[in-house]
Amino acid sequence: AGMRGAAGTINVSVVLDENGTVTAAGAENGDRALQQAARNAACKARFNPTLLSGKPVTVTGKIVYNFAMSPRRP
Repeated sequence: AGMRGAAGTINVSVVLDENGTVTAAGAENGDRALQQAARNAACKARFNPTLLSGKPVTVTGKIVYNFAMSPRRP
C-alpha cells in the first residue's frame, strides 16, 4: 500500500478471546490495500485478557490504524 502512495485511517472491528487473542477482524472503511494491511496487523496484535469479576471474557472492540505516506528518498 505504501508503494502506491496510499494513506489514510482504517477502523478495524475486532473480537478478542479470553486470552487476548484476536479471533476476528474486519476493516470498516478506506482503501482496500490499506484495509488488508490493517486486518493483517490486527490479527497479529496481542492484548491482555479483559477481566469481568476477575474472570477473563470475550470482548469486541475497535483498533484505528493511521497510514501515512513516507517521503520519497532521493
